Amino acid sequence: MPSGPPASKVFSLGYHPSLGFVKQNAMDTPWGPLSELDHGDQDLALRIIKTDKDTLVDGLIVEHTFDKILRPLTASAESGLTILNIETIIVSLEQQRIAFVWARSRERGLGRYLLALAKGMPVYLIDYADGEFFATPFREQHLKKEARLPLTELASSITKKGPNVREVSLAVRDARRTNTAYWGFLDPVYKDKLWDGVILARLLINHGLSPYFHGVWNLDRVCLYQDKLWVLEIKHKFPMKNMALGINVGEVQNIAMLHGLGIECLYTMLVNPVRKPRTSAMYLYNNRELQEQVAVIAMNLGVRAKALLATEPKKAPSHTSISGNQEMDYYQIRPESFSYLGSFADPMRTLGKNLLAALDGETGERVRPALLDELSERAKALT
Repeated sequence: MPSGPPASKVFSLGYHPSLGFVKQNAMDTPWGPLSELDHGDQDLALRIIKTDKDTLVDGLIVEHTFDKILRPLTASAESGLTILNIETIIVSLEQQRIAFVWARSRERGLGRYLLALAKGMPVYLIDYADGEFFATPFREQHLKKEARLPLTELASSITKKGPNVREVSLAVRDARRTNTAYWGFLDPVYKDKLWDGVILARLLINHGLSPYFHGVWNLDRVCLYQDKLWVLEIKHKFPMKNMALGINVGEVQNIAMLHGLGIECLYTMLVNPVRKPRTSAMYLYNNRELQEQVAVIAMNLGVRAKALLATEPKKAPSHTSISGNQEMDYYQIRPESFSYLGSFADPMRTLGKNLLAALDGETGERVRPALLDELSERAKALT
């Protein structure tokens, strides 16, 4: 008797009110069906991470480092700051944006956030169950479990095409650098939470959404502060020769759209004092002397995004793109547009207080290009 197709190819029919009956099957990855991957396999986790651009691991280090500033604030009810435990991925389909939100837990402000997003684009609420990602259309009235479909089936139905996995160029995948960051940071910091905290999100983006949509952006942090919704973007960059800082065009477009929906964006940056391309961010974790040369800066990009979109974008080389395969369009913005929150070596309480002041609209001390040059010169003497 025939044994039938492999488990990863078995499917059933699910009904979607707009799309009708659609085929349901498992999300596949290069390492096998998602539901069959071993969450405790460290070597597998490393292989998954290695398929990304090496600077993506740097981004994980930077975000985790920045959370040191946020953590004391969220622990105090007096601060009025609540960080939502979510992943927000905004994708583009022709001229439309679509939001996918994976809410790992339900904090105060989640409903308001979903309602705000839904004013400007279709919103799908993602959940992870039985080893699979599912997506449910969000309805303004309430979170309704209707038309819940496997994520990849829904994405295929929306785009009317199958997956097209785009491989990241080997030119931007430094295996040694990724190994160092993985074993020196990710593994010891996340421990048994690495899969849920990092790997699943990478699989969601790289194999659940990116194969179906042209543009994919992940918002770093979403929070509710004093009853107002904010996105916190967290970057690690150094100035160009003209001292300007670069911001991706797609990011600015998203932030302008979110601003129109009543969601502000505080664009924060840990300014890298080592002005060498592709410098590892590991020093933020293990080098106190270099940390003292890092300026922490921020600006409300939401109120500036529309004006920025009216300027002429520049072209960045392909190594700056997430895939390393294509040039990137970006805008230049002067450091004086940012507020100086302090040195990363300052007490976290001081940086947190200044961060809240920036959210309150206080501009404080403006960033001086001379200060960034001075910090860079000090860093040069240390490296």
